Amino acid sequence: MLTVTGAYQVMQDEQLRLLAKRARIDAELAGKDTVVSPEQFAGVEGVEPLLADEQAVLVANLKALNSQSTALDSQTTVLQRQIETFGQKRTATERQLSVAQEQLTNVRSLAEDGLAVVSRVASLETSVADYETRLLDIDMAQLQAQQAIGDAEIRRTDLADSHASALTVERQEVEAQLAEVNLKLATQQGLVREAVAYSGIAPGTASSVASYTYSIVRDGEEIPAEMSTPVLSGDVVQVRLVVAE
Repeated sequence: MLTVTGAYQVMQDEQLRLLAKRARIDAELAGKDTVVSPEQFAGVEGVEPLLADEQAVLVANLKALNSQSTALDSQTTVLQRQIETFGQKRTATERQLSVAQEQLTNVRSLAEDGLAVVSRVASLETSVADYETRLLDIDMAQLQAQQAIGDAEIRRTDLADSHASALTVERQEVEAQLAEVNLKLATQQGLVREAVAYSGIAPGTASSVASYTYSIVRDGEEIPAEMSTPVLSGDVVQVRLVVAE
């Protein structure tokens, strides 16, 4: 048996929980760090724990989001420093290349006059080629670092978009659950009023209602039921009201 007070209270508690959850989602979507108490909570006792729970969820979500964003920021900072270092290496390598090229030009002139051996020319040519290769490697590393920074920026944008998208879906689910709970509350209120009306009890004595039971008539057989019992096509739901003396 499900008492009037018990069944109604369970659904009211669920309604308040969903309202608190929706308030937390709205706060996250608005970029706030505090859950604002819904206007439906005005004058309602015992809602503080619900708000506290959702505030804890909000703080945890923001912490996780900020942690991921901070990690991307740190990665970007490291990459930017690497690019600066590559720039310094390139400047130094360019100077070394310039010196090697100048030496190579001088040695070639001496070799043509027979004043330098060919092996010295070959060695300097190898050095010049090596410095040119280093410059290409530095340029490639810089391009890769710049691309990595771009990827980090994309991930940061995707992170924010994904979070907002997930919150939007969550809010839609909460709205659907709220609509279902509100419908159940309205249905139960209607059943109570109807039961009271058919019982012949004066409206003023409606507060004397103690409990009521559900049952389903299916294929000529009466089956005990609760609020969560599925109702099939053709079923007849019966509500019996028990009035305290």
